[in-house]
Amino acid sequence: MEFDIKHHKKLTRSGAMPLVCISQAEIMRAGHGDHNLNIDYDDEILCAYEKQTGEIIGFITFMDNDCRYSIFVRLGFVSEPYRRQGVHTALYNKLKEIAAERDVKLIETGIHIDNIKMQKHVEKQGRRKFAILYVDDISIPEKTL
Repeated sequence: MEFDIKHHKKLTRSGAMPLVCISQAEIMRAGHGDHNLNIDYDDEILCAYEKQTGEIIGFITFMDNDCRYSIFVRLGFVSEPYRRQGVHTALYNKLKEIAAERDVKLIETGIHIDNIKMQKHVEKQGRRKFAILYVDDISIPEKTL
């Protein structure tokens, strides 16, 4: 299977919104997210397009994190039939090229604590665990004891 990768400056102009919605639903079904999935429609996006059909088969959304001089990956996803074929790794390698062009030395991402498959995948790519993130969802009313 062959695919091309294209960089879009805005998620909303990429044509990837249907797949982004599918990815969010899949993440929720797997228990790897909540109602606050962090998507910003102004994020940049890398899309992998299947060469024969032009279908978007995977993507990575990201933003510059100016206060840390880094790029932060908000969401990465590859459609089920195209997984384990190098799509995500090719997208990530393209992101590393963009980071180098911007003279950014750090690419960060968050992965749900229970998403062990993705944690293993990114570790195989050479990334390392760096921090544990705690959240307090103040939009949910406190439970009474």
